[in-house]
Amino acid sequence: MCPPGIKHWHGASPDTAMTHIAIGESEPGKNAQWFGKLSDEEYAKAATEANDGAN
Repeated sequence: MCPPGIKHWHGASPDTAMTHIAIGESEPGKNAQWFGKLSDEEYAKAATEANDGAN
């Protein structure tokens, strides 16, 4: 679960698939805010940074 107000992304990698099923709560007048698609370059940079932070 991701807390409210935290930007995060979901995605497959070049060699793995991904299935995303989301169940979310909403407050009156508020729900998930979907952001734009990442470019291949943005995705690669974010994935590298995430992997570096996990080690």
